[in-house]
Amino acid sequence: MLIAALVVSGCTSLGSEKDVPEPTTAFTRLQFALAHELAELRDDAGLVASPAKGAEVPIDFYGSALIREAAREVQVDVPTLDLDQVTSDSIAAYREWTSIPAPWLAYALTMIGVRGSRIPTEAHEVSGTPDERATGHWLATYETAPRSSSDRAETASALRRLVDDPGLGPVGASRVLLACERMSVTCKRTQPMTVELGLDSVDRILDTLAASDLVQRGVVVGGWSSDSARLGNDANELIAALGDGHELEVSALARIAYRTNGSTKAFEGYVDRARGRLDPSTRLYRIFAEPLGTVGLTYDAMMSVGAYWPLVIDRRTTLDSVQRIVREERTDAGADADRLRALAIIARIRALNAAERKLLDAMETEFVAHPGEPAGLSRSLVILDALTELDSPPTGLRLDPVPITERTEGQAADLIAAARDGRISNSADVLEFYSGYIADLPGSLLATKADDPRFLTRLALAASSPDILSGEQWDSLRERLTARTGCESTPHMIRVSTDAKSSCEVTITRRAMSTGLAFAQ
Repeated sequence: MLIAALVVSGCTSLGSEKDVPEPTTAFTRLQFALAHELAELRDDAGLVASPAKGAEVPIDFYGSALIREAAREVQVDVPTLDLDQVTSDSIAAYREWTSIPAPWLAYALTMIGVRGSRIPTEAHEVSGTPDERATGHWLATYETAPRSSSDRAETASALRRLVDDPGLGPVGASRVLLACERMSVTCKRTQPMTVELGLDSVDRILDTLAASDLVQRGVVVGGWSSDSARLGNDANELIAALGDGHELEVSALARIAYRTNGSTKAFEGYVDRARGRLDPSTRLYRIFAEPLGTVGLTYDAMMSVGAYWPLVIDRRTTLDSVQRIVREERTDAGADADRLRALAIIARIRALNAAERKLLDAMETEFVAHPGEPAGLSRSLVILDALTELDSPPTGLRLDPVPITERTEGQAADLIAAARDGRISNSADVLEFYSGYIADLPGSLLATKADDPRFLTRLALAASSPDILSGEQWDSLRERLTARTGCESTPHMIRVSTDAKSSCEVTITRRAMSTGLAFAQ
C-alpha cells in the first residue's frame, strides 16, 4: 500500500519531512500520504491545483461562447457547429468540472445557439451592489423560463432606474444597456463614465472593453479618444503573448483591437492554435486542462493534512503567491474570502506581520457589520471558516438559516456546525430552525448512497457528534467512503462518485478528511 511505502521510504523530494511528526495512527498515515499527493498537484506558483480529470476533458461551453462571440464581431472564421451533437450529458459533465452557475451556463449555451430543454432554467435572485444587480438583470435575459408581463415590466423599470446609478462601474453600466437592448427597452445613460483604461489585469481588460461598449452606445467615456489607438496595438501584442486557455481575456482583447484599429491577425493566430481543442462532433472547444493552483484549493489542502502541511508546499513560492493575493486590489465577490484564506496560509508558514494583522482586524470588523444576505451564505461560511482558522473568530456575527434544498444542504450543514461550536450569535435560533434535520440525520445518512452528492455533507456533520451512531454503523460508513477513494495519480483522494473513472477533487477530499475517518487503508 502506498501509505506504508511512503513511511518506509523516507522520501524527502517533496516538502520537508524533518518539520513534521512521524505518522503513528491510521488517520495520520492517511494525512501523510495525502500530503505527498497534494504536493504533486502544486503548480509553479506554489499553489495546489485540481488533479487531472481523465484523458478527455469536457466541452468548454463558456469559453466556446466567448471565442465565437468575438469571432462574429471581428469577422474571423470559426468552424460551423453541429449543435445536434450537444447532449445533456456533455452539459452535465461541464457543470461538474467547472461548477459554473446556472445563469452563466444559460448565457453560454444561448450564445452558441443551443435551444430547448438542454438549457438550465433555474432562476436566480437579482440583488446586491449596483454592479451585481446589473449583471443579474443582464444574465436574466438569457434565461429560458417564461417571464410574465408584470415581471418584464418590473425588470424594465429596474433597468431604467439603474442605468444612471453612480455606483455602477463600467462593466455594470455596459450590462445594463445590453440588458435593455435584449429586452427592447429604451434606456439612456446621461452621466459620463470615468474608466481607468488599461490591459494590465483581467479586470482592467474587461473595464476597457466595457468602456468601448459604452462609447458605441453614446456614453461619454473620459480618455477614450486619446487612448484608443494605443490600446489596440497593446491588445494585439498581449493576445500574441498569451498561451492557450485564456478565452476570457483574448475574446475581450480581440474586440478592443478590432474596434480601435481594425486588426484581427493576433486573434486569428489564437483561434488557429485552439483548433487542437476542437471536439470532433460538435466543433466546440474543449477545456484547456493545464492545471492552475488557487488559494481556495491550497487552503483546502492545508485543512486536510494537519501537521503534514509542510510536505505540501514550497515555502518560498507558496508564500510569495499568497502574499501577492493579500496585496491584490480586488473588489469582486470572492476577494475577501481569498484574502482571508491567503492570510490563513501565511499564518501556517510564519507569523502575521503588523500590516497583515491590521488588515485581518479590519476585515473581521467589516464582516460582522455586513455578513451578506442569505444569497451570500456560502461566501460568509468560507470567511467564517478562515477567521476561525486564523484564531480570530468574530464576535456578534449573525448568519440567518436558509431552507434546506439539494442545492443548499451543504451550506445548512456548515451553518449547523458553526452554531454547535458557538461561532455565531444566533446559534440557538439556527439549531432550532434545523432541529428536524438534525434529528433525522442518523437515519438519512445511513440511507444515503455513497455517490449521492449529499453523502459527504451528512457524513461530515454526523462526525461532529459521533455518539449518534454505533461503531458498526461508522465502520459501514467508512467502507462507503473508501468506495469513493482513489484515482490513478492520487490514490488517497476522494472521487466525485463511486465510478472508478470519475475525477478526484481537493475540496471534497477536505470534506471527507474532516470526518476523521481513516479511509483508504
